[in-house]
Amino acid sequence: MFTSQEVFPGIFHITDAMGVSFTLLTGSERALLIDTGYGLEDAAAYVRTLTSRPVDVLLTHGHHDHALGTRWFSSVQMSAE
Repeated sequence: MFTSQEVFPGIFHITDAMGVSFTLLTGSERALLIDTGYGLEDAAAYVRTLTSRPVDVLLTHGHHDHALGTRWFSSVQMSAE
């Protein structure tokens, strides 16, 4: 189960069932999801409840608590460094 809080207009702090947090930034045309949590539940479906805009996904790094939720998204970006 996910929970979220809109901390500023268009900026959502999302927490997954394992207590891991990630952030959704919504713009006028697109949204950016930073990290994806553990991925136990469909993060993409939950994000769609917060915005109807197309969502780009960016991982801060590849640790399991940030990246396992990528399985719910068709495209994800992460720096190679």
